[in-house]
Amino acid sequence: MEKAAKSKEMDMLNGGIAGKLILFAIPLAFSSILQQLFNSADVAVVGRFAGDTALAAVGSCVALVGIFVNLIVGLSVGPNAALATLIGQKKRKQINDMLHTILTFGAVLGLLLMCLGMLSARVILELSGTPESVMSQALLYIRIYFLSIPFMVIYNFGSAILRSFGDSRRPMYYLILSGTVNVILNLFLVICFHLGVAGVAIATVISNVLSSALAIIHLSRRPDEFQFRFRDMKIEKNALKKVLAIVFMIWDDFFVSIYTTSSAVAVYGLIRMHHVCSLEGLTATYEVESSALRGMGKSLEPSIITILGTVVFRLIWMVTVFKWIPTYDMLMNVYLASWIFTGGAIFIVYWHHMKKVSKYGIH
Repeated sequence: MEKAAKSKEMDMLNGGIAGKLILFAIPLAFSSILQQLFNSADVAVVGRFAGDTALAAVGSCVALVGIFVNLIVGLSVGPNAALATLIGQKKRKQINDMLHTILTFGAVLGLLLMCLGMLSARVILELSGTPESVMSQALLYIRIYFLSIPFMVIYNFGSAILRSFGDSRRPMYYLILSGTVNVILNLFLVICFHLGVAGVAIATVISNVLSSALAIIHLSRRPDEFQFRFRDMKIEKNALKKVLAIVFMIWDDFFVSIYTTSSAVAVYGLIRMHHVCSLEGLTATYEVESSALRGMGKSLEPSIITILGTVVFRLIWMVTVFKWIPTYDMLMNVYLASWIFTGGAIFIVYWHHMKKVSKYGIH
């Protein structure tokens, strides 16, 4: 069974990379599409079946939800990189300790973020200009929604573990199933039980519980070093440092040294860190504009632009610019270029829509 499990891993270190990259990227891109669509389900259902007040309440929470979702997705990069590094270095005996540190840290982080969200919800909603007429419903929605945060963290960290050895399909399958359940429950709880904003929030919690459970069940049934056991949950200091080392550019030499003692490898690590982190803040700005557009019922445009910018644009860059100038710096420049392209396109759409709203009152 162990050989069968390992045979499903995608070997990125040997053989041709182009075909494997496409096979890995397609499920990942499709997962991003699904997340965009399913995140819009709450707004669509309450807008259609629960009235304008419920729509305004859920819409006022979109930016707050986006902050937490983007934070969780961003933090999941660390576990993926830490495990992939161990796999690449063939240190498979250390993988299980790293895996349990990742999931234990994820559980603790999820609970902390849930509490932080609960405590800060009213203040953030007030600062974002939420009308008092919809404040009570907005708070009801967001506080129920925040119950799903620990499970959202576990799903994203579990997915990062699976992707570390090339399995991007299972996270997509889990997302398809949980997202479908989310939409069905949205309709059922809002139409049949008339629960309004509470109904769509409850549906979100259940769907996140389902997706995280599927990831944990799969990991617990694996016969290899990726097997998860509740009794082995722990946080090892050295493993946690490796998980968090993508977080800061301060003391970059120190953080790169966590991964390797090779000066040659460290040079490439620093190049990647500087390129990726230099415009990371730009993603936050266009995510706000994307959330604003979705809150106004314009979910298709930011979804399409994000896919074109972060997937299609990067693939085109690989076969054109990088092919012409095949240096590591130029490879890393794809992040900067794609973020500028995506951010610029979303800003244009947002500015164009707001111009129509201010001139004609069109929503």
